[in-house]
Amino acid sequence: TVTYYFANNAQNTSSSSLKITTDDSTSMIVNTGNAAFEISKNPFSLFKKVTVNSSVITDSYDNGIELKDANGEIYNLKNSIPSSIKIIEQGPLMLTLQIDGTLKLSNSKLMSDYILYVYFYANKSYVKIDYTIGNHAQAMVTDTGSYDVFNYYGANSITFSYLTFVVSLNKNAN
Repeated sequence: TVTYYFANNAQNTSSSSLKITTDDSTSMIVNTGNAAFEISKNPFSLFKKVTVNSSVITDSYDNGIELKDANGEIYNLKNSIPSSIKIIEQGPLMLTLQIDGTLKLSNSKLMSDYILYVYFYANKSYVKIDYTIGNHAQAMVTDTGSYDVFNYYGANSITFSYLTFVVSLNKNAN
């Protein structure tokens, strides 16, 4: 019988090219070997800057998730500082971040909570993103005493016309 132990906050001591090269109060940079992905923490920009093989692909605070509600109002990540950014997996081949926060308008009106999982791969110039939105507002109680969870336009429901990922590409990128 072999016993394995898992440790939280353990340092990655492998000789992999996949590393977090910067992690401070303003930004985090993940270097995969072929690419460097800068995440701006305040204002929040999921990929503020991406460099692939020394060529800057994008450099914009506007990069990130954007959601347009049924009234035409646009909520995006740059209006909200993430509540947390956690490393949930760090190995020689893959590094995974979990980013939690709330989509807001520029006037701080809240739309929904979100959870982003961002997967970085050693020696790759691409990432995988899983995005989950959550409505944690209490469902309204109808006059019959039941919750209006099937009323898609109820008082605390979320209705939106699109959800997209915005990236402003550098015109000079190869």
